[in-house]
Amino acid sequence: MDDEHEETLLRSAALQNAESIRLARRRAELQTEATLREQASLLDLTHDTVFVRDMRDTVTYWNRAAAELYGWTREEALGRVSHRLMQTVFPAPLAEINAELLRSGRWEGELVHSKRDGTKVSVASRWVLQRDEHGKAVAVLETNNDITERKRSEADLLHKTALLGELFEGGPDAMVLSSLDERVLRVNREFTALFGYSAEEALGRHLADLIVPADELERSLAARALAHSTPRRVAFDGVRRRKDGSRIQ
Repeated sequence: MDDEHEETLLRSAALQNAESIRLARRRAELQTEATLREQASLLDLTHDTVFVRDMRDTVTYWNRAAAELYGWTREEALGRVSHRLMQTVFPAPLAEINAELLRSGRWEGELVHSKRDGTKVSVASRWVLQRDEHGKAVAVLETNNDITERKRSEADLLHKTALLGELFEGGPDAMVLSSLDERVLRVNREFTALFGYSAEEALGRHLADLIVPADELERSLAARALAHSTPRRVAFDGVRRRKDGSRIQ
């Protein structure tokens, strides 16, 4: 009887211990779930799009900003392959990007995504790799910042710069672009034809030393001082000197 009683006590203790372990695990799971919900709630406050995908690129989390930018609700995005969903255009082969991500734990670059309505959006993208306690890669946190307007402005600026360059180079008058200290930065074709200097010869030279006769230097400096003191356009007549020493009125 004593042996049976002892066995019963041991069995009861084992069951109680197992139940305690189960309850402890459940409390830990509930705490983890609560922490994840709190973190997800915080991520919904950011203006950047944030989503999490597993190592097969399947979306497992999709914040409010992502829904607002791309047009898919959280329920619609979850379970979808992110790169297929948004038809991602990468700056390099995806295999190379993933290799860098696995090697360094992060990747940054510019991507082009398609919204639900088909419009394109340029984003500055940052990827961070998440590993488990054993060091195994389990997920990727991707944060995207919409830079579409910035890219459009940059393209517009490049276009205008190119247009101004064409107007400068093809202008009918001799023109020179100089720094604030009067060093030559650029001359056009008419300048080289009129004064006899090649663009390479003129580059970096002081404008007064290049084309102003010695007896006109004081008058030229006074005129330029006036031009620098007012936002208005200032025009003045003067004598200039060619490379061969001949003068131009």
